[in-house]
Amino acid sequence: MISSPVVILVDADVAELRKTEQVLEESGFIVVSADSFAQAKALLASMTPEIVIADIKLKAFNGLHLAALCATWRPGTPFIATHSTYDMVLDADAARLSATYVVKTPTREQLIRTALTMLESRRHGGEIR
Repeated sequence: MISSPVVILVDADVAELRKTEQVLEESGFIVVSADSFAQAKALLASMTPEIVIADIKLKAFNGLHLAALCATWRPGTPFIATHSTYDMVLDADAARLSATYVVKTPTREQLIRTALTMLESRRHGGEIR
């Protein structure tokens, strides 16, 4: 039996955080949430998630700062950076950190598909991007 994947979910917008948390939980994820970079950093230091999903906007920091930490502290852990609109520069920056950039949609369908694909690839030892 495969256990539910644990995800660290980070979004400074608490309403968005709760919406995404609910969709992820309904999709079978165990969600540990943070609404700040500091909280997310503490979670990343104290646990080993199977995937990290963070919004780009985290007040003084951004989700890519967290992606850099994740790459150092938890190498190989899939990381998804999200934002409400597409930005070519942020997408390229995310790729340089081995993170995947996903635009948030109201249903979060693309986010869920991407997360599941990344986890499946990791389980089978494949390249994640």
